[in-house]
Amino acid sequence: MKTLTDYQFSNVIITGCAAYFGFLIAGLVLPFPSFFFVLSILSILLTSVILFVQDRITIELISNAIIIKRTIFKRVEISKESILKIEVLKNPNHRFRWAITSLVIIGLIFWLMNMIDTLSRVLERDPFLYFIAMAFAESTILIFVIVLTYKWYIRSKYENYLKITSRTNREVNIYVDNPTEIVNKLGAD
Repeated sequence: MKTLTDYQFSNVIITGCAAYFGFLIAGLVLPFPSFFFVLSILSILLTSVILFVQDRITIELISNAIIIKRTIFKRVEISKESILKIEVLKNPNHRFRWAITSLVIIGLIFWLMNMIDTLSRVLERDPFLYFIAMAFAESTILIFVIVLTYKWYIRSKYENYLKITSRTNREVNIYVDNPTEIVNKLGAD
């Protein structure tokens, strides 16, 4: 059974953005602003890599627990007793997936054209090192947007998804073709 699992997706985004803005502010206050600029861009790049690799999460259903196996982080086990609620929800992204995908592609084309124009103007009047920094920043942001769009798109193919909430406020969203099959395996109503 092919599954996609979201576990602590928002934590990765929040941490990556906090690191980005923290490094930018540190670059404004402390000496060596270019060093902090590079660190801020690297934090977004690292966030993109983590988000991309996080799609390699697998779940294992055993008789008394759900085991979430993550590639980078340690595995998480949610016992049946700690499951508070299991819901099969309608995927809101499924309905508009083609329209939003088209808008994202058109937006990326216009953004790339603007980025090329901006970088060519920067290269004409500023040093080459500044051009490299701007190109690095723009390409990193582009990678981040593409990874977020990819994560959204592969989840939008599923009409329904399974949301499991535990007593410890852990939420797991499982995207699978037939979520009621997992509900039946867990023995929930």
